[in-house]
Amino acid sequence: MKILNYKKRNIPINLVQLLKEKGITKQYIFQKLGIHWDRVNKRTKGKRFPSLEKVTQFTNLLGISFDELLKAPAPELFPGFNETMSYPAEEKAYQIDRLAVEHASISVEMVVQHLKKI
Repeated sequence: MKILNYKKRNIPINLVQLLKEKGITKQYIFQKLGIHWDRVNKRTKGKRFPSLEKVTQFTNLLGISFDELLKAPAPELFPGFNETMSYPAEEKAYQIDRLAVEHASISVEMVVQHLKKI
């Protein structure tokens, strides 16, 4: 079974969000699935897409359905927001501030309110 390209693009965004929600680290995935850390990192950044076998392993490990991993992600607050959420905490804070001002003149308070909703 081949994953449609437009659905395949949802995997990294949903994977990052699901890992965050479940409190699972990339290191944990590396250890449990035996995937090299660099490949896990590339998959969460959308630079590499997992095989159907690995997608099945991800869904089993996260306790989610295949559809959950492929579903359309929540709309971005502003361009670049979802990608920024995959950065380490310090970099994330800097990038959110920069993007908010650059793209939408959104205040930090608005970003915090949006994060509480997702």
